[in-house]
Amino acid sequence: MSQITLGRNWVSFYGHASPATWSRESLLQGSQLGGLLDNAGKAPLVTEFGCWGGYFVEPTYTTMNHAWLLTQDRGARAMIASSSLTETASDKAIANALISELAVPGVRLGDALVNAKRTVWNRAPEMRDVVLGMSLFGDPTARLTPAN
Repeated sequence: MSQITLGRNWVSFYGHASPATWSRESLLQGSQLGGLLDNAGKAPLVTEFGCWGGYFVEPTYTTMNHAWLLTQDRGARAMIASSSLTETASDKAIANALISELAVPGVRLGDALVNAKRTVWNRAPEMRDVVLGMSLFGDPTARLTPAN
């Protein structure tokens, strides 16, 4: 959290997740974010490579996606996460592809995700769980700007 407060440009989680929690040990819960975040004006891109972080179909449930994006004046400027159950190998494949895409200077977030999905599909079409489930919540034309 201290690094987010300092203005880190990109926050990423890889591991077990549920709609409202990162890790089986509850490393972070969506309901905690409002009280933990102190990053006004320094909103990062958040990526989650695990299950359900982008769950969005229940608007009254405080998911990680809702918490990161709807914490007033704090939180994330965009989130890329799966809205479904995913396999570990698929999470690793999309993470590697997306990280490579986001490393391209000036790339738009939407293009980076589409290209990463295309890469995973072309290499391993059986990993359709992340190709179909990984979503961008936020402006697809936004860019990952250089870190502060």
